[in-house]
Amino acid sequence: MKYSFICYGHKNITAKHKTTLEFTKERDLSLKGDCIVGVKADFDLLQLRKFIKSLKNNNKVTITIQPIIKKNQ
Repeated sequence: MKYSFICYGHKNITAKHKTTLEFTKERDLSLKGDCIVGVKADFDLLQLRKFIKSLKNNNKVTITIQPIIKKNQ
């Protein structure tokens, strides 16, 4: 099963945490959130839970983070 969502960068993203990645629905971010790699995430919590349950005993997940390139910038 595949699950995807969109999130955005923020000037305070440091992504320095050694063991944790976090995506948040929040729009703003302080420098204390050193595990956050994306804000304004549009994930649906119920769908995300379904995805996690579908993993069953398979504890491997591949996360791909790719930029969305907007035309005319």
